Amino acid sequence: MWNLQPSKCLVANCIWTNVTITNCTFTRCTFRNCTFNNVHFLDSNFTDADFSDVTMRSSMFAQTNITATSIRNSRFESVTWYNNSLDRCIFDSVHSTKSNWSHIHYLGVS
Repeated sequence: MWNLQPSKCLVANCIWTNVTITNCTFTRCTFRNCTFNNVHFLDSNFTDADFSDVTMRSSMFAQTNITATSIRNSRFESVTWYNNSLDRCIFDSVHSTKSNWSHIHYLGVS
């Protein structure tokens, strides 16, 4: 998917497998109870998004801006976070195993 610009979207109780999202903007979108398997978010933006009760496996966030987003009660397995910006995000009860976090700019993350 390229140049997708959803706003106030509800993506819940879903499974994404082998998907690459490039140059997309998600504003006020909810991804509750989703499972992402080998999903790559590249050069994208998330603002005021909700990633609660999410499971991600063998996935990637790269060159992505994540702002005012909640990530709660979620699990990341072998997820790569590379060259991202996290601004005013909330991480609560997040478990990350075998994941790589590098070149991340954190601002007001709790």
